[in-house]
Amino acid sequence: MRIAILNAAICSFVFASATMLSAQTVSLCMLRVPDTIARGSSAFTDAIGFTVGSGGVPQDVVFINAPFIDKEEARSCLATWNFQGSEGKHLVAALRWEQGKGWTSLKISGDGTLLAFSIWRPKPVDHEAAQPSRKPGSPNQ
Repeated sequence: MRIAILNAAICSFVFASATMLSAQTVSLCMLRVPDTIARGSSAFTDAIGFTVGSGGVPQDVVFINAPFIDKEEARSCLATWNFQGSEGKHLVAALRWEQGKGWTSLKISGDGTLLAFSIWRPKPVDHEAAQPSRKPGSPNQ
């Protein structure tokens, strides 16, 4: 399996809501997909459902539509998430994969909660495009 690295794989994001006085911590983890999927021409969204347990940690993880990710890696990743003040909520995490880009977004929603992340990767430098343009007929053409 090839490792598909989310842009901020070792970073955590903490969101504070003034109205709920709660914080959510979501770590973007490295989740693998099979080589054939990573190299193929595919786009898909894998969805994982869970209930926020005591202490804000996801529990009762259910793979709603997630045929391409490693289930144990996903469970380990979700175990690092925390939704303080949201105990008992039923949430769904949807990860979007796009061919040639890898994971492009993560949306967590349900029971009045919506967290959305765009996973941005800088494009590789195109050395041809980075060269100064030359006028047609210039001596360097």
